[in-house]
Amino acid sequence: MTNSKGLRRGTRYIFAREFRKHGVEHLSTYYRIYKCGDIVDIKANGAFQKGMPFKAYHGKTGTVFNITKSAVGVIVNKRVRGRIIPKRINIRVEHVKLSTCRQDFLNCVKANDKKKKAAKAAGQALPVLKRLPVGPRPGHLITINLDITDALFINTNAPLKVLPSCKQLGTFKFDEQARVYLTFPMVQEPDFPAKHILSRQATNVKVVHDRETGRAKGFGFVDFAEATSADNGGDFNGP
Repeated sequence: MTNSKGLRRGTRYIFAREFRKHGVEHLSTYYRIYKCGDIVDIKANGAFQKGMPFKAYHGKTGTVFNITKSAVGVIVNKRVRGRIIPKRINIRVEHVKLSTCRQDFLNCVKANDKKKKAAKAAGQALPVLKRLPVGPRPGHLITINLDITDALFINTNAPLKVLPSCKQLGTFKFDEQARVYLTFPMVQEPDFPAKHILSRQATNVKVVHDRETGRAKGFGFVDFAEATSADNGGDFNGP
């Protein structure tokens, strides 16, 4: 219905029971122990109308501040226009469950404590326990006599033409999977397609290194062996 004003309007799916989840509630729901300060997730159970939270609180996470016989009081933040108001609501235990939002943090603390104890027992300095972002890839070597049969010649700025002459100078770069991409300068040869494959062996691979860091920049120079009859090229249909 359009412009409906009901309290539980628009809750056909969020309050509906899941497939094969109907019937009597498990006793573990009532045996669960809550303490003040626990972090809980609010998930309304449509089978219990008593103590059901309003639909705006469904899926929210809050902190327990009060405990009664069959319900808990939860402090949960509610956004009202430009404000965030901490609301205190009372919900029956059927509609809440303990949150696991801090479980990864607690596991990290336990792992760090084990590392500290192991280092202290071995008489070593404490390891660096701070989580660091993944740095750039280190410099590595490229095998010479590289078979470039599966290399795809690409030029993003303009259609690329490749001369089949031997000893041609070009540049290459590689991606995360170490697939080699060769890029050649533009030439005025309309007889060759934009995507061209050479079935020759690449030799004398020279990687350009950065003078400051000493790491490979990701491109270099390569020479080709003698041209073969397959140098007329063709379209590349690889991945």
